[in-house]
Amino acid sequence: HPITYSGFVNGEDESVLSVVGTPATVEFFDQSSTPGHFAVGGPYAGAIRWTAGSTASITSGNYDLSFVNGDLNVTVRPINITAENRTITFGEDANTGNTVTFEANNQAGNRGFASGEGEMDLSGTLAFANINQTDAGSYNGVIQPSGLINSNYSFNYISGDLTINKATAIVTLNDLSQTFDGLPLSASATTDPTGLTVDLTYDGSNVVPTNAGSYAVVASVNDMNYVGNTSGTLIINPANAVINILNLSQVGNGNPKQATVTTSPSGLNFEVFYTGINGTIYGRSATAPVLNGQYEVEVNIVMEPNYTGTQTATLEITDKIQAVIELTDINLIFDGNPQIPTVST
Repeated sequence: HPITYSGFVNGEDESVLSVVGTPATVEFFDQSSTPGHFAVGGPYAGAIRWTAGSTASITSGNYDLSFVNGDLNVTVRPINITAENRTITFGEDANTGNTVTFEANNQAGNRGFASGEGEMDLSGTLAFANINQTDAGSYNGVIQPSGLINSNYSFNYISGDLTINKATAIVTLNDLSQTFDGLPLSASATTDPTGLTVDLTYDGSNVVPTNAGSYAVVASVNDMNYVGNTSGTLIINPANAVINILNLSQVGNGNPKQATVTTSPSGLNFEVFYTGINGTIYGRSATAPVLNGQYEVEVNIVMEPNYTGTQTATLEITDKIQAVIELTDINLIFDGNPQIPTVST
């Protein structure tokens, strides 16, 4: 505590005094003359008193010294109570688990708890304003404490920030094996929790594939409160083409005899091989046979990424084609006229 001096003459000041030790040493006394704390208020007359040691340490041969006690005013001590910033995940309760920190004792600045005191010396109930924000996001200053009481302190409540992170959803890919049908074929996705929007990409593109092939699928949740992703492979298998092998019974004439092949859908690329069977010697060949005999005709769809298929039949080459003759109207009634049955081939 500062000491003021008065009553010097001839331009003199306290430097002419004889000082031994530390004359500024004082004690605080309450009304019962017992050193201790004072309640907020004042002025407390004469509460700042000189100690015997201090008065004995200041002397002067030219001045009659009089030591005057000082009055004390006690004001409330400011203290910051700061809500701690908090990070939670969507679905957690933002109104439970909030905490605060108290400003540490700052004796030089007369702030924070006084020496020997702490939060246990406060009464009242620490409470927080209701937080209405529930969606994922960042919310500044919504953790707002209040409710503590102590007449010796002035509380400065500092609000905290709340961050709500997105929750993690489980994503499952489905329909990863399909067959080409000429239309775009997409995978599907389900989520837990159910009903979340999921964005799908195929080899990095949003375009749903149509052609047969293998496509890397990435499924990502698109939701304000959830995040989640998974990956897989979509396989679009080639469709089975219909192969018709016709003209399988032919008469040999010294020229190669080819079977006739049609496909559905029409116009597909194919290859044909002939192999002798049932005693006919003819190695598997793409060249149509000439000689009489029986041949397995093998047709394979080729160079068609969206279709596949294989079909076989038997080609027979003979000298003559055995005709089928059918007689009808053979049960006739005599009427005196020539009776002729009906012949068809």
